[in-house]
Amino acid sequence: MLKNKKFLGAVSSALAGAAAAKKTTESPAADFTETKPSAETTEMKTGTSANTGASSVLGTALGIGGLYAPVYTESETVSAAKKALAALQNKKPTYTSRYQSDIEDVLGKIENREPFSYDINADALYDQYKDQYIKNGNLAMLDVMGQAQAMTGGYANSYAQTVGNEAYLAYLAELNSIIPELNERAYQRYQDEGDALYQQYALLAEQEGIDYDRYMNELSLYLDERNYLADRLEAERDFDYQQYLKDYDAYRDQAADHKWQTEYDEDVNRYEDSKTGNVALDESGGGNVNVSDEIVSRLESAADNHELADYLDRLAENGTITEETADSLFVQYRQPEQAPLSERQWTLAEDGGMNWFGGIDNNAVVRDQYGNQYRLDKLVDALTAEGMDKSDAKEYVKALQKRIGA
Repeated sequence: MLKNKKFLGAVSSALAGAAAAKKTTESPAADFTETKPSAETTEMKTGTSANTGASSVLGTALGIGGLYAPVYTESETVSAAKKALAALQNKKPTYTSRYQSDIEDVLGKIENREPFSYDINADALYDQYKDQYIKNGNLAMLDVMGQAQAMTGGYANSYAQTVGNEAYLAYLAELNSIIPELNERAYQRYQDEGDALYQQYALLAEQEGIDYDRYMNELSLYLDERNYLADRLEAERDFDYQQYLKDYDAYRDQAADHKWQTEYDEDVNRYEDSKTGNVALDESGGGNVNVSDEIVSRLESAADNHELADYLDRLAENGTITEETADSLFVQYRQPEQAPLSERQWTLAEDGGMNWFGGIDNNAVVRDQYGNQYRLDKLVDALTAEGMDKSDAKEYVKALQKRIGA
């Protein structure tokens, strides 16, 4: 085995023999680096999950042993859940006040009332009292004057005139004495009018409160139903998508087996060619090692150090290079240590559309500052594999979806 495995920990061994099939052990991130067939260039075949009715649309063989890559499409269950939620959105209750204009009108009257003042000349009740007292005063004056004239044989005299005026003025004095009472009555009417306005305002406000409470109750029921349908949609979509991932993982396993076998056969052929001088080998183990351009291209395109070590293992085991050369090549081409996934800077590499809650969808691909690409539905597993708690990993990816989708 290679010395470089001390740097990596346990790395899967290659199985010997041209007929041996090796299943590549990959992190969830591996799913994000493969380009899937486009709908325009795909010969479509469709399979349906027996459990959920979820459709997996199968596409082009991609030149890998006649294998078809699954493409996710929504099941009828998910589509029905989306329609139910969309239909409910059109039934969201709204509130329109029936009393707002009346409330504002009464409130305006209360706020704009003039302070109390009493104008005796504008009081109709005072006018009534004044007319009555003047009339009674005139009658009293005539009566007293008549009595005084009778005492002098029926002739007018100054005494009769004086006592008549006194009787008249006595009635006018009584009229002035009732002015405070009339003022008190006017103030009471002013108070009663104000109380009536406040009562009217309170009644309207009470009716407004009843209507608004009824609306809030309807809104609460609506929100409960919306949350239920949203949770149901999320659960159905997640379950549906997991069925698709099972199909896709099975395809990936078969493709990986075929790819490994093809590469192994090519390595064997290159080794056979090297015996006739077609490939120049340098097995000195020191400094940079010269190998074929094709091998260099493979070393430079390795996704990570695990893939690099795996490839060098196979070259050493089939005799293309020695283990010492493999160690030197590993040191020459290994990638620098990378920050944990949770501390990396992410950008959107491939738009997967938007989900129902305003973030990018789970099948979108993100890229870190090192050039690694991850599909969001697998990033949770990758974070968990690094030691993050499952629930924390889900929250991390959710926040990433909203941030990148904003």
